[in-house]
Amino acid sequence: MSIGSRFLNHRVSIARRVVTLDEGEVVLDDYGQPTTTETTLASTVAAGIQPKSARELAAISQAGVASSSHNIYMLPRDITTADAIVHDASECPVRTDLPDLTFQVVAVPDAAGAGHHLEIDAQIVGSQQSAYATPVGEGS
Repeated sequence: MSIGSRFLNHRVSIARRVVTLDEGEVVLDDYGQPTTTETTLASTVAAGIQPKSARELAAISQAGVASSSHNIYMLPRDITTADAIVHDASECPVRTDLPDLTFQVVAVPDAAGAGHHLEIDAQIVGSQQSAYATPVGEGS
């Protein structure tokens, strides 16, 4: 039984910011810098998403500046630290699921060393859910 059939139960999209073009020309902002647009490179990609353990987080904090909060497992594919992994709960088949989350890819190690699967280090950078049902100070 492969890793994909047992463990990769979530469905995610892979997004990357790319330079915005208009008729083949780079679109510049008011400061003369290229503007970018988020493009979905792949959707409904099978993934396993796990938070890092307390031991892993402690070891990472001692290792240097690149820190991550989650391991995301995938079959081999083209993914870099320029990419974001987007989990949309409405697109995911898991019944008791994670909320809508965006993860920034921190590192893409080949965990088995032979192209078996990727064990991506990722950090949560966005969520559509709030810690409060209504903004603080509002409500009845």
